[in-house]
Amino acid sequence: MRISGKSILKPRTLEILEIITVGFPFCSFKYLSGLLLIQQKAMIPLGVFLLSIGTLDFILNAIHFFSLIFTNKRKTPICILSFIFKRIKYHNYQLENVGIALDVAFSFLIVALMIAFTGISRLQPNEIILWNASVVFNVIGAGMSRLAFSVSEIVEKILKR
Repeated sequence: MRISGKSILKPRTLEILEIITVGFPFCSFKYLSGLLLIQQKAMIPLGVFLLSIGTLDFILNAIHFFSLIFTNKRKTPICILSFIFKRIKYHNYQLENVGIALDVAFSFLIVALMIAFTGISRLQPNEIILWNASVVFNVIGAGMSRLAFSVSEIVEKILKR
């Protein structure tokens, strides 16, 4: 929650919440859809790709999570696309946020396709539990983020009086 560029919550707390409600769920979506695709002969390469990205993103998020807890500093990017795009410069603009935005869009596309093609029902029972927990955390995170933004706007207007 931010007021005039300053956060009511510590940035570290916000980042930890983001990892729990966005980072880890997005890793689960990629990993679990990859597991499902590996079971289809024609989809093995795509499944391995999703498993790899999900695993790499999980490692990056875990390092990020523990570095915030123990050092109060961010040690890694939040996803592999952020890592890749951080190294790309365009007219002196760093494109890390483009990588993050693509990761969000990609993760939501995975969720949409899993729903549209009834992929969730083909997951194993323990995988469904992880999928559902990831969706719940992600939806709660989106709601919390929107609420924090709205409250910060109100508080900012009150403080300007």
